[in-house]
Amino acid sequence: MCDGENGLADAPDYDERLAAAFEIALELDETPDLYGELVEALAEFQALATLEPFRPEPMLGAAICEAALGRSEKALASLKACWALGFGDARFPGFAFQREDDEEIETVDLGPGQARMLQAELHFELGDVAAAEAMADRLDGAIDVEYEAHVHTLKGLCRLAADDVEGAQRNLGEALAWDRNFPPAHFLRGRLWEARREPAKALGTYDRAVRLDPDEPQFRLARARLRLETGAAGASQDLEAIDRQVAAGYGGAWVIAAAAELKNRR
Repeated sequence: MCDGENGLADAPDYDERLAAAFEIALELDETPDLYGELVEALAEFQALATLEPFRPEPMLGAAICEAALGRSEKALASLKACWALGFGDARFPGFAFQREDDEEIETVDLGPGQARMLQAELHFELGDVAAAEAMADRLDGAIDVEYEAHVHTLKGLCRLAADDVEGAQRNLGEALAWDRNFPPAHFLRGRLWEARREPAKALGTYDRAVRLDPDEPQFRLARARLRLETGAAGASQDLEAIDRQVAAGYGGAWVIAAAAELKNRR
């Protein structure tokens, strides 16, 4: 565990510096300036990659930061560099560190499963639904159980993108069986209600997704769009909240563009 407010300045050891940067990249602690800290963590990962260019872990950290900053193409390139350096093989099976959380010691373990999950999400965000679904299929049953809801939700979004509403519904059921309060699963449920032309039920489901994870701009964007389309109240408040989230570092360029497009509809 590293001391200090954000850990970076007080981490002399290479692995300690990695751990401190990962704490920020994984958003393990609340911060009033997530964007600034993600930029700082990204710079630290890049510096560590320069110090020891054969180590893959800094490239994984860079990918996580870039994804959080909305730089999906750069994040995917960093992930590919991470794999090329041997992440997940016998030399570099993963990276684990300990941190203090509410006076308890917590172990954070990053392995190839989490990296592949991120890569599948990036493929989806960049429009390569086939690659995202293929990777999610390989992860199903082959990743830590805490990520199973994540895998099935992504598979459902892929099925919905292919207009397979029934397949997406099955994946939603599997996701909720693993975690009934998984926020992205409720976002998927909202999308399914929209596909079934049930806007009132979709809005209620987006409400739940926002309550479960108020810091995720994607949920507010979906609700603001549907509120505008149906004439329901609250779209302006959603867009104002998104502006505050973006200022704090939640969401990247695509969130700004989507919010601007919705503002033009008002």
